[in-house]
Amino acid sequence: MSDDEEGFDEPTAPAWMATFGDLMSLLLCFFVLLLSFASMDAKRFAEVNGSLRDAFGVQKTDPGEYEALSPELISLSDRQQSSSLQVIDMPTREVSHSKKLAKRIRVSLAARRLDRMIQVEETERGVVVRVPGELLFSAGSVDLKPASLVFLREIADLINGTPDRIAIEGHTDASPSTKTTTNWQISTARAVSALEYLVDVGNVDPSRLQATGFADTKPLASNEDPDGRERNRRVEFTFLRPQEEVAAG
Repeated sequence: MSDDEEGFDEPTAPAWMATFGDLMSLLLCFFVLLLSFASMDAKRFAEVNGSLRDAFGVQKTDPGEYEALSPELISLSDRQQSSSLQVIDMPTREVSHSKKLAKRIRVSLAARRLDRMIQVEETERGVVVRVPGELLFSAGSVDLKPASLVFLREIADLINGTPDRIAIEGHTDASPSTKTTTNWQISTARAVSALEYLVDVGNVDPSRLQATGFADTKPLASNEDPDGRERNRRVEFTFLRPQEEVAAG
């Protein structure tokens, strides 16, 4: 053997050939995966898809077809109820209106620093604005005080901003009246004085107003002490509930 033959080494494959082989192996694996996806069981895929929809809250109830309905309303299926059915709760609407109106009145009174003297109450009849008699009238008088006119203008604005009818009610304590004037006359005359101001100055529609005197028949407190008698002398402005809601209530 010659020297040239003894130093001869078998040639090796270049490095790019190994890289090409790896690439071909990866491509083969990729196409195998594509083939496996293409042959996936359609039924199994639908089941998995449905589970995912339910998990994310995407659900739909289909009542299907039916041939006859039960003759009894109590045994009707829930699936037969219309999704567009809306139940209107009249008492809820009435309460909402009363609360909004009462809040609006309280805010208005607070802005004028009258909220400590004047009470606002929600009742079955409507929203009552309770004004102490001394704030509107002098003792034994049925003429409005000049200082009360600012408050009555605010009442007029509130009335004109609502469609409600207003009941103006005068009340007295149980103290004996004079020979010429009874508690019935005083309570009624005070309610009428307030009504006339609301109509003449406040431009309130008179057809929406009513005035009544109750004398001492509806006391808020005992007439045995001065504080109780002072509470009982008052004029109440009641924003009445609509007639259809009164009938429903």
